[in-house]
Amino acid sequence: MSERRQYKELVSGLAGVPVVTIGGTDYAGSYLAMLVAVNPNQAVEEAAATPQLICELGRILAVAYRAKQRTEVEYRVWRDGIVHHLTNDLTGAIKAGFACSADPGVDAKGKEKPPKLPSVSAVETYVRTLPEYVEHYSAMTEAEESWATLHIAVEAAKQRTWAIRHFDDNQDETDVRGGTRIDSVEAPSRSAPPPPPQVARRS
Repeated sequence: MSERRQYKELVSGLAGVPVVTIGGTDYAGSYLAMLVAVNPNQAVEEAAATPQLICELGRILAVAYRAKQRTEVEYRVWRDGIVHHLTNDLTGAIKAGFACSADPGVDAKGKEKPPKLPSVSAVETYVRTLPEYVEHYSAMTEAEESWATLHIAVEAAKQRTWAIRHFDDNQDETDVRGGTRIDSVEAPSRSAPPPPPQVARRS
């Protein structure tokens, strides 16, 4: 795939992405696509604005990555806490309904088996049945999608330099978002960069 085609497909893909939320700020795919799109009639201005745009989007990408890591850590702490508790606390395992703990049955001689603690794999399966698992999974999925969207935006911004260098003003350049010319799309002013995500202040 040529770099030109790859750039256009990145912008096209961004335009169809739903809104993602990073640090409390919403970023629509169409807005990000407009940011990284190039106006061939203003090649000099677009080239000059590219480094700042890469830095701005890269900063937001870093916030999205930290949010993604945080949701993963929160899930692992929650999951591992339950696993440790139920594989070491017989009373907790009985309350959770593990048969090996609550009703171990009898052996071949008809004697009652001693209660056992559940295995790690059994508890991990149990964890996935809890309502909290759905909440953690949804949070991780949302964070992953936000990070992936900003990652695409940064990659598209990096390829703007190549796209600007190879634009031919005499060609009928078509906007990748659906049939309109790129120079007909009003790009956001570079004096108004993407809004920064809200960062919670430590008390």
